[in-house]
Amino acid sequence: VGSEMCIRDSTIIYGATTWLKDRGIDSTIEAVNINILNGSFALVNAHGSKDGQNLFHVGLIDVHWRWTPLSKKTIDITNIELDNLVVNIEQYSDEILVGGVHIPLGSEGAETAEEIEKELAKPWSASLGEVLFTNLNICYLDNANVYAEASSTANTIDYCTNLTEMSWGGTISYAKDPDKPESSDLILSSTGDFKLNGLTVKDNKLDKILLASSTNTLNNVVITGLNNIHIDVIEMNELSALQRDDADHKDAVRFQQLSLKDINVNDLNSITIDSVDLKDPGLYVVRLSDAEWEYHQWLPAASINNEQAEVDTVEQATAFKFTVNDILISNADFCYLKETDNLYYCFMQENMSWDGTVKAESGSDQTLLDIKGDLRFTNTNVNNPKLKRDLVNIESIALNKLNVTDINDISLDNLAVNKFTALQRSEEKSDATLAFSSLTIDKSSYTKNNIAIDTITLAGLSSTL
Repeated sequence: VGSEMCIRDSTIIYGATTWLKDRGIDSTIEAVNINILNGSFALVNAHGSKDGQNLFHVGLIDVHWRWTPLSKKTIDITNIELDNLVVNIEQYSDEILVGGVHIPLGSEGAETAEEIEKELAKPWSASLGEVLFTNLNICYLDNANVYAEASSTANTIDYCTNLTEMSWGGTISYAKDPDKPESSDLILSSTGDFKLNGLTVKDNKLDKILLASSTNTLNNVVITGLNNIHIDVIEMNELSALQRDDADHKDAVRFQQLSLKDINVNDLNSITIDSVDLKDPGLYVVRLSDAEWEYHQWLPAASINNEQAEVDTVEQATAFKFTVNDILISNADFCYLKETDNLYYCFMQENMSWDGTVKAESGSDQTLLDIKGDLRFTNTNVNNPKLKRDLVNIESIALNKLNVTDINDISLDNLAVNKFTALQRSEEKSDATLAFSSLTIDKSSYTKNNIAIDTITLAGLSSTL
């Protein structure tokens, strides 16, 4: 031990590599450094293999902490950095393998529920500062058999996840509520920004990408107990999911950007979102037969077989409230293909904008709605790509002062539809079976078994049979 109060790494390296060797794993560790005075631990370039097969690799683990808060029964981790982690995790019915290390399930050495409860009763607090994970490659396999009898045909899940960067900049703490000093209860609190960049999840069974996303951020995440959560902005960019073998439709789900602003979660049963902005959303749905959909290939076999059973055993939902204000969806592109009937339609729309408030509350016998605002659509098109014909084309639709207080109580001040064409007859876009230049409906309402309309004005009607 020197003036820096450092522990030399040779003893730790020898102990770790010997422990792994006893389990049949050949390993190397470049360095392990522990600085007692400064409160730091670092592991550099650890690698494990068995019979020539790589089991794990860790480029860097670097952890820093403060000793002083321990006197107040607080664990204070100021910084964690993890780089270049490669590890395989395999779960079987009787054990889990993590980086080649066997961990029995249900072992006798496991803590009892009573022991865990006693530990949780001790009022220790914890605090976490900066976190940075980079270049992660984690594979997870779930097999229904015991390890000794496992075969690839029993694999229910076989995923590999690659992540370029995950970071947290701020603080996370688990401590007493400062507003309730007399209470010994600990609450979770945080303030900071979260980033998740360069995410790819691959399904090895299908050899296809399940999910990919370029950048994701959560700005100013403020948590004061799980009953009070606020986030300034959630932004997700370049999402692609359910890869397809089709150059024209390379994925089943996608969007360029999703932005949610001013999100508040209260009591875990109430969500409020000030605005939603979705750019370039796409959906490609393929129905292979009456009972089979293309997305079924992505589901574990047990999930497909139990779909109906899960529907039949759904428990009554607890009360839940949802509120959203402004919504903007740009350049939507949704397609539906039914292969058995050669039925193929695509829906495209330049813009859908909602300026108002949508409130929904569930948990009672029926869902309660309260909707007030203006809804507008521009350049809406439904077409058949195989026939290269438009089913419907509409320049604009506007619903002004829409008011919904119940599913059987709806009113609308004005509906305006401009430049409508339907059932395109030839390659000329203007050659339609039915068309009109404008449709206006004023002062309309719906109540149960009753529809009332003040005036209807239709201009420029034409039809060609």
